[in-house]
Amino acid sequence: MSQVPRIILLAGGVGKRFAPFVTNKTMFPFQGKPILQHTLELIADAGLTEVLVISNSDNTQWLNQYNNPNLTITQVIQDKPLGMGQALYEAQQAMGDEPSIIMNAVDVVETSLLPELVQHIADNDIGIVGIHMDDYFPGGYIRFDHDRVVEIIEKPLPDKVPSQFVKLVFDYIKSPARLITALNEVGHEQDDSYEQALSKLITETPPVFVPYRGQWNKLKFPHYILEVMDVLNALKLPQKPFIHKSAQVSPSALVEGTSYIDEGARVLEGAIIKNSYIGKQVTVGNHTLVRDSTVEENSVIGFGTEVARSYIGPHTMTHHAFIGDSVLEGYSNVSYGTCLTNMRIDGKSIAVKFSESTLETGKHKLGALVARDVFFGAQSLTLPGVTIGAGAKIYPSTIVHTSLPAGSTIKSYQKQEVSS
Repeated sequence: MSQVPRIILLAGGVGKRFAPFVTNKTMFPFQGKPILQHTLELIADAGLTEVLVISNSDNTQWLNQYNNPNLTITQVIQDKPLGMGQALYEAQQAMGDEPSIIMNAVDVVETSLLPELVQHIADNDIGIVGIHMDDYFPGGYIRFDHDRVVEIIEKPLPDKVPSQFVKLVFDYIKSPARLITALNEVGHEQDDSYEQALSKLITETPPVFVPYRGQWNKLKFPHYILEVMDVLNALKLPQKPFIHKSAQVSPSALVEGTSYIDEGARVLEGAIIKNSYIGKQVTVGNHTLVRDSTVEENSVIGFGTEVARSYIGPHTMTHHAFIGDSVLEGYSNVSYGTCLTNMRIDGKSIAVKFSESTLETGKHKLGALVARDVFFGAQSLTLPGVTIGAGAKIYPSTIVHTSLPAGSTIKSYQKQEVSS
């Protein structure tokens, strides 16, 4: 194709399905960078240069300060967080009618996808990307007539999926003006208006289909943080341990596999780190075990703590605790003896527990999903799949088996009688 497409990056949503976390999805940090930065670097690495970001009040200031010499970035702030269709409708003047690739800010893929898409879309009006998935995913599915894409079906029931191809939001549109016209016809404020409008264009103009065979995940639900962490760690951590020149690692500590020890971190005597990212100014204390995890900046993994397959957000303090398959958003205190359990005793799959609903995950190992500024008292314990809102306080020796709202306090002291 003669014209390199521009990227339209959807970063204006509010993440209604991201509770209990309060950080905007696009600003959630992985390996010391918000996921939005990882996405912008992906675009630059693919050789694309023009990016229109549909942003929101949570990320526009960061975007104003971000500089990548290989990208020209412009912004439109989305006023109404009513879905992708509404975002594009509000940005139509800035979009114009240049050939564009529409993509989400919180999808994680390999660098090869965008160049492959650009290669396939030569002389085509529409390009659609799909990934083959054996397990059900609550997203858009592609319906084919033989080899031709004929429709996008948003969130079909598991027994009603039209194919095993989940549609990824890496959509090439040669004429965005046609898309805006279709959005006006279907109603741009509907939740699935974008999928309806795209299906309308597909019936008029058969798209080119690009199958993607690499790694992918996205920040859709709160527990997906662990899956996005795994993909980013697989794609970006080194093949052998890397220790920043300013980091301090005790000779008696063990750093193995794909581990990355970032600037100013300290790894003390007897610590074991396997296949994990250790952020800037993090302290990993004596006789700790961190494996297949991410620990963000300025956190302390205190003496005797085990962190397994978990995400530890910035400024988190732990003390001789067990944290399994869990997410701590950051700025929390995990006191001595705290245990974030990750398996049901009956071996069944784990549901995430919200205040008014549950979400089946299909996972057999999943711990707690903990928002920022939470205080765990000594010897407290959480059961698998609980969600804990920002600012909650859990008293010592308390077992948490239900969701805790933001700002709540829970304690389960037994009455004590002292006699002489």
